[in-house]
Amino acid sequence: MPKSFESRVQLALKWGVLNGIKFLPSQILYHQGEWDADNGQAGVDAYKQNVSNLFAHFRAFLGGVNLPIINGQLSTLYASSGRYAQINTIFSELNALDPFFKTVDMTANQTFVPFATDGIGDIHYDANALKFMGEKMYDYYKEFNLLS
Repeated sequence: MPKSFESRVQLALKWGVLNGIKFLPSQILYHQGEWDADNGQAGVDAYKQNVSNLFAHFRAFLGGVNLPIINGQLSTLYASSGRYAQINTIFSELNALDPFFKTVDMTANQTFVPFATDGIGDIHYDANALKFMGEKMYDYYKEFNLLS
């Protein structure tokens, strides 16, 4: 992920220069962790260090150790193992350690999107839950802009 992130940022910066636009990253929106949880307990056990390293890389690459990162919790409604909740606990721990990291609490917005083919369901949020997450991310965005 870091190399893809770097190349996309560099492309955007080059495009901006060609078009007279200066990009100034102000925050990162982040919503990941399912793969790590699905990768078994080893994925969860490594997640806190891995995501901390990833966030440090993002911040170093973009030139701001205090660059805010706004995150959304994973849906735990359809996750059978409890590992998604463990990832969300890691997000809570990071919130306590990093004043420039905020997580949208999705506890009251647990939904799933049914698959058209099997009807069982998926772990992702429906449109209303995603709207809620986006609005709360925007609230954090405004909060961080007041701090900077």
